Amino acid sequence: MAHTLLPSSSHRCACTTSWRTRRPRHRKLPCKISYGGESFFLAPRISLILEAFRPRVCRSVISLPSQNDDWSCGYRNVGSLLRSILGMTVKQVKPLSLQQLLEQAWRLGFDPYSAEEFSHKLAGKEGKAAHIGAAEMLVLLWYHQLDANLIEVHDTKGAGEAVFEVARTLLELWQANKSSGTCWPIVLQHDGHSRTIVGVTTAPRCDPECCVLVRDPRDKPGEIQCIPYKKLDGRQYQIVFVQGDGSQLLTEEELERKKGDLPIAAKFQDGQWTGIRRSWNFTMMTRKFERALVSDLQHQVNSPNDF
Repeated sequence: MAHTLLPSSSHRCACTTSWRTRRPRHRKLPCKISYGGESFFLAPRISLILEAFRPRVCRSVISLPSQNDDWSCGYRNVGSLLRSILGMTVKQVKPLSLQQLLEQAWRLGFDPYSAEEFSHKLAGKEGKAAHIGAAEMLVLLWYHQLDANLIEVHDTKGAGEAVFEVARTLLELWQANKSSGTCWPIVLQHDGHSRTIVGVTTAPRCDPECCVLVRDPRDKPGEIQCIPYKKLDGRQYQIVFVQGDGSQLLTEEELERKKGDLPIAAKFQDGQWTGIRRSWNFTMMTRKFERALVSDLQHQVNSPNDF
């Protein structure tokens, strides 16, 4: 399918004024991108389609989440990650299979609060009684020894910018040095639903200027939303991501430290970012978030007693 995102020469303004007085021409970003009926995500294709908008996208994955009900979004999003990182089969990431894995993880001591909330019994449930959120997704990723982390956005004002900066920073960190950040999709949880972030756009003089590229499991296969970050305001969010490329698995000692209360890598509340060791202002967020995130993730490994 052909995609034309830049104005053709026939639509360019034949303005004779000086470039110093000419108003900048804004390039229009589509609300949605559809590149066929595939369930997988091809990063080079999306980067090419959005080339004019300076995209930062995750690596190609074999599975984008899809659901045909109103309750399985959490299973679909985390299942998509597990399929892409570990090569798990469709059968292995079905809701029932993931429910059984969660029960096994609870028996090992992961997330006792959620275990108590579900009365230690989840397998076979459907509908509202089967809803899972960021905590359960973290546990499933830890159960497979993946270095997953949780970031919380408590403020509803400025929440969209916070989500955008987190996604951009994580993806740019990976692209810069391949040792921090993430190269995988990022799960975005809010009250009642979860979606998957596959990238962001960062180009100036575009309409809108900065967007979060989101896969909603309820959308058609192969469809990705381009959401202006300000439209994400008004909600609280939890962000789940897998550190690095997932190749460095957690040790038994590190897994033991994940049991009990859920550790939070960073939190945005009262207009400020706070981490395990340091806090920083909401302004100039990207650089400060980058330094603090790297420091805090290293601190989790080096100072287990802080939890």
